[in-house]
Amino acid sequence: MNKYFMPGPMRCSDEALEELGKPIFSHRTPEAREVYMDVIQKVGQILGTKGRVVPVCASGTAGVEFMVSNLVKPSDHVLCLVNGHFSERMRDTVEIYSDSTETLGAELGDAVTPEEFEEALKERWASVVALVSSETSTGAWTNVKEIAKVCQKYGSLLIVDHVSGVGNPYYMDEWKLDATVTTTHESFSAPPGLAVIAFSSNAIEKNRQIPKRNLYFNLPEYLKSQEAREPPFTVPTTLLKGLRRNLAKILEEGVENYFLRHERNAVILRQGLEDLGLSIFTKPRAYSNTVTAVQSPVSATQLTTKLREEYGINIATGKDILKEKVVRISHAGVIQAQDIEMLLESLAKCLKW
Repeated sequence: MNKYFMPGPMRCSDEALEELGKPIFSHRTPEAREVYMDVIQKVGQILGTKGRVVPVCASGTAGVEFMVSNLVKPSDHVLCLVNGHFSERMRDTVEIYSDSTETLGAELGDAVTPEEFEEALKERWASVVALVSSETSTGAWTNVKEIAKVCQKYGSLLIVDHVSGVGNPYYMDEWKLDATVTTTHESFSAPPGLAVIAFSSNAIEKNRQIPKRNLYFNLPEYLKSQEAREPPFTVPTTLLKGLRRNLAKILEEGVENYFLRHERNAVILRQGLEDLGLSIFTKPRAYSNTVTAVQSPVSATQLTTKLREEYGINIATGKDILKEKVVRISHAGVIQAQDIEMLLESLAKCLKW
């Protein structure tokens, strides 16, 4: 029974951990090339894109910087949608590369609406829009599909941190999204080590306008190496094999079924939390299928510590000013309905102080 519900790193699959226990092999072998290209193809299927997909040996934060540094030039005016810790971090990254950055904020637990976004874009046009699909610090989902429609209307490039969002419906090509960041450890139930970034043809074209800023985060270098079916630099090959097994399981389940299972799990969890007398911190219109934040009736540190020490269950405290006010629960990836029921039963016992 799964007792790990942290949003990041998320619970790893047994299959991915099994691969990490096997002997390493060179990233310049035929086996490595086959695994590398298969991962690229499978991530594209899950994100709903036929665009270019680039695995980078990096964290999610570095994945966001890879995306931003390759798509944002100093003269770009960038509108950043901010509603929590990780969208603030994305804005901070954008500010390094753009001389003109603007913030459109929403209160914690909520998300900028498409209507609010369009009003802001009409008032001051942005060549690039940056957002976090699933704000891990609050469990708030931004309506990426409708935001993308507005970007199309005004001709803005849309870049998305989708690190904890995999499990929510997401169709990169259909929605005309330009770049998406995911990771092994918060997106695909594997250990930390890789960020995987997908780029549309529009994004690749925009990259041609960007001066070369570094070696390791240089998108053309990765695209060139893919022509030889290999990465430009060292990658963790055993992690790639674990990731490939997880991606294959998602595709075997079916991407649509994967989304539906996450939606069902989210409903079971939130209803169970409310039945225990707890209040969901996130606004209903911004519920994510992958992460839920709930108001803690006591110190969040006290509650998470008791759950861990007495029941072996791991959930997260809040971030920043919410640290002691909310707890955060991941219900994504390999987590099943029976795991959530066990969590709720243990939480009910834990709340009887």
